[in-house]
Amino acid sequence: MRKLVSLLLVISLVFVMFAMAACDNTKTNDDTGDGSGAGTNAPADSNEPAGTDADTEEPADPDTDAETDPVETKDPNADPEPNMYPYSGDIIPYSISIWEATPEYQWGAPDATSIFLPVDPENVIHDGKGTWENHTDSIATMCFDMDERTFYDCDENCGTENNEDMNYAMYDFDNWDGDTTKTGYVGAYFEQGVYLTQIRWFGRAGDGANRNEGGYFEASADGETWTTIYTIEANSLCADFEFADIPEEFRTVAYKYVRYVGPDEGYCNMAELEFWGSYAS
Repeated sequence: MRKLVSLLLVISLVFVMFAMAACDNTKTNDDTGDGSGAGTNAPADSNEPAGTDADTEEPADPDTDAETDPVETKDPNADPEPNMYPYSGDIIPYSISIWEATPEYQWGAPDATSIFLPVDPENVIHDGKGTWENHTDSIATMCFDMDERTFYDCDENCGTENNEDMNYAMYDFDNWDGDTTKTGYVGAYFEQGVYLTQIRWFGRAGDGANRNEGGYFEASADGETWTTIYTIEANSLCADFEFADIPEEFRTVAYKYVRYVGPDEGYCNMAELEFWGSYAS
């Protein structure tokens, strides 16, 4: 009888252990996720792929939801930068035409209303000193010929009487005394008068780079009383045009004469001059 009871106990113990092992095996399979949807949070009838959360938010649409930096656009109605206003006058000045092929250096009008004031050879004013060693490519009118390779190179020892070209005097070799330190000037006469807003200049290349500092621009209504309207405080770059905006207190005066006066030992040495503004009448 004891043997029978012991045998029954052993059989019961074995059955209990087998049942427990079976439960553990079922739990292990549920936790691993075998691709059938078991072991996920998706409902049994969900179409969500295994291993995902049915409540997960949809990913942002990169075409609609992504934040992008605003694109900077230029206001088409905004004014151009100074000296970059479009210009289409009857005569296109050298400061604009010289850089047509290189837009990064290109010039325009100084503002929306200023125009270029051309100077005819007969309206060129100068000191009457003539040109160094009679070089015809360095007479006073060369400052207005739209070519930076030519320039005015005056000499104190030239004769004071100009020839029929009015801007060319003969070099006086016989009376030269070595003194060429005095200054010279070159400019323009406007019969109707002009209101100036800007002056542009191109210094002589080479030696001229050191011969403009201290030079100045002055203007007159009658050719006798002169007003300094701008002084060059540093040597010219001699590689591009430079400019001076005329101060407001001088913009309302109608000037008939405008000129550049070089410093001592400067020999004028100006390659190009341009006057901008408007005509008085």
